[in-house]
Amino acid sequence: MKRFLVIFLLLTTPVFGQQVLKQSTATTINIGPFIDDTDFKTLETGLTVTSMTVKIIKQSDTFSSTNTSFSPTASGGSNDAQHVASGMYNLELTTTNTDTVGRLEVVITITGALPVFHRFLVIPATKWTEMVATGPSSIDDLNETDCSTIASTTSPMGKICANVTGPTLRYTVAGTSDSGSTTTMVDAARTEADTDYWAGSFIVFTSGNLDGQVRYITGFTPASDTITFAPATTQAVSTQNYEIRAGVDFLRPTVSGRTLDVTSTGGAGVDWSNVEAPTSTVTLSGTTVGTATNLTNLPTIPTNWVTANGINADAFTAAKFAADASTEFATTFMGTVIEGTTTMKQSAQYWNSALVGKYNSSAGTFNFRDIGDTKNRVVYTTTATSRATVTLSPD
Repeated sequence: MKRFLVIFLLLTTPVFGQQVLKQSTATTINIGPFIDDTDFKTLETGLTVTSMTVKIIKQSDTFSSTNTSFSPTASGGSNDAQHVASGMYNLELTTTNTDTVGRLEVVITITGALPVFHRFLVIPATKWTEMVATGPSSIDDLNETDCSTIASTTSPMGKICANVTGPTLRYTVAGTSDSGSTTTMVDAARTEADTDYWAGSFIVFTSGNLDGQVRYITGFTPASDTITFAPATTQAVSTQNYEIRAGVDFLRPTVSGRTLDVTSTGGAGVDWSNVEAPTSTVTLSGTTVGTATNLTNLPTIPTNWVTANGINADAFTAAKFAADASTEFATTFMGTVIEGTTTMKQSAQYWNSALVGKYNSSAGTFNFRDIGDTKNRVVYTTTATSRATVTLSPD
């Protein structure tokens, strides 16, 4: 059974094994093993390579196919071949052999040995560099890599680390401070050119006596490579490891669906525009809420929420009420219809005319003038027994 398994692997591995080749790049591939075509077990180690026929079958990514054939040279040519060990041979491929992106099949035949088949995948040079040249050297390297040591953002591991969602691994940059104070950190490695480049982010100290302390970054001075933060740390910054993280990575996991307690120091300077809308109660304690603008969708004020004790005695002044109250009274209250089509303002004019305005009459017609004696405000006529007509003249 073991012997059968070995023979099976020898025959199938070259056929189904697939390797990645760089487009338009000369390279050397291993071909074989070549096995005797009569006893199916003897490894052919002394074949004349110039007697081999190599067929190159290219199938592009657009499914077009081309076939070429050649015989290797023993030495000095562009398609050299030579025996390596145990029936395995090296074969040089030229830039022409690898110029087509897609599947590349190499079929080698020679009298006295079984045919050998190899399949390759040719990829663009830039992708080959990303996948092969800069990739981890082994699976152990990939598994054991610490994201904090990854300097490249374009390498495979750098791209993986950039998408890690855990808050303990998400950071923009990491480094070691040179010096500082309780509110500043200086690192010559911070070569960003813009003022306040890091403002709005958080700095997390990860070593020494400041390990675990998190502070909000309020400014950055490029000329001195200085980051300013608040509130002050418990001790002055010296040579601590640190990470700079985006504010949203800290706030969202601790705000959404939870109560947020903002102290007078911990919440200072927080850019609330980056905070995910909470789904539960938000409690503000120990701090003063500054000017609030653009507030929409506010809930209904609860009963007894606004009390005399909760409003400053001078909060509502005559000056604050004057313009709006005057407008509301003149246009809304005085314009209210109280009977038919007669408004409050018109009714007041009729009252003034009848009660305090001038009055005259002649032959059954009675005129009640406006207070300024400029017009007949209310005019009515009578018969011997009743009032016949009434004419009203409001402003």
